[in-house]
Parts: sequence; C-alpha cells; structure tokens
Amino acid sequence: MSPTYMSLLPVAEWPWMGQWLQAASTTLVKHWISFGIFLGILAWGAQWSMTKVTGPVRRVLDRVPPWSIFKTFHACSFLITLASLMKSGVPVFDALKRMEALSGKNIWLRSYIQTMLLNLRKGGRNFGQHLDVGLLDKSTALDVIDYSELGRFEEAIYKMGEQLLRKSLVDIKKGMAVAKNIMIAFIGLSVGAIYYTSVELNSTVASQASSHQSRVINNR
Repeated sequence: MSPTYMSLLPVAEWPWMGQWLQAASTTLVKHWISFGIFLGILAWGAQWSMTKVTGPVRRVLDRVPPWSIFKTFHACSFLITLASLMKSGVPVFDALKRMEALSGKNIWLRSYIQTMLLNLRKGGRNFGQHLDVGLLDKSTALDVIDYSELGRFEEAIYKMGEQLLRKSLVDIKKGMAVAKNIMIAFIGLSVGAIYYTSVELNSTVASQASSHQSRVINNR
C-alpha cells in the first residue's frame, strides 16, 4: 500500500501511525536478511545454553521458557531413570554414576548429578536430601525426601516422575494457549492499525485533493 499512498502524498504529511508503519515496513524490507540471521543466532544460542550454561545465570533462565520446559523434562527423566535402575537392584550411588556417564555433553545435567554424588560421599542424612540440589522443584524434592525414609522408594519416585511429566505437559499446553492468544491479539492489532491508517490516509488525500481543487477554481 505504501508506494501508492507515497505517490499521492509525501510521507511527512501522513498521520503519525502511518509514518510509523511506513518506517517499520521499510526497515523490515531493507534488513530482513539481518533479522533472519539474528533470529537464527538467537535460536542457536538458546539451544546451546540449555546443555552448557550453569550457575546463577542458569537459575534465572530456568524460570522462563524454553529453559523451564527443558528443566522440567529432565527432572521427570531423572526420577524415572533413577527409579528404573534402583528397581533393577542398582544402588543409588551406582545408579547416579551411570546417569552421569549417560549425560554426555549435557554439562548442565551432569553438574547436578555430580553435586548429588558429592553429597552422597559425605554421608549422613537420608539420600533424598542428597538429591535436593536444585534439579527438582521444591515440592517434588520434599516428596523425595519423605519417601526416601519409607519403603518401596523406587516405585514412589517412578510414579512421581510420571505425575511430574503429566503436569509439565498440562503447563506446556497452557503456555502455548497463552502464546497463541498473544499472537492472535498482535495480528488483530496489526490489521486494525493498517485499516485505521488506510482510512486516515484516504481522508487526508481526499482533503488535500479538495483543497487543491478549491485553489485552482479560485485562481481561475
């Protein structure tokens, strides 16, 4: 739409919203490759950070998607895997050692498992407390501590892992619904802004044409 209106009226005389939309669209058309590269780097950086970044920075990132989803998924997998190994007769320390080896290049997950192993080596307390290093949310960690003092611990944490997985799926669906509604609202606002701008421009062009015609008639 912009080239048509620009041929009828200078951009400087457009309504403020029209000028803003024109500037935004021109920037996007001129630099769309740069925007694409930036988004690609951003996506790669997010994916890379999920398995590599640890420490205070990661604790902040784990509060927001996609890091929060990644953490919940691995917490579920951790509980289910640990329970399966212990059901097979593997002691908790040996089970964690195997999981550490299986974590591979996932530095983030391995750091949690290594802290658990360090706690177990120190001894004392029930081993449920040794597992409370930040990988599990507080509610789940407290349940693990309680169940570690009771019998059939393996079955309990396996069920906890399944329950946590189901809960995470519900949370993800809710998050996607919110994101969907935000996108719909954004599209609606964009269409509304374009429609409003076109009406304002048509009115301005018509007013300019009427004024020009009046001046021509007066000159005659």
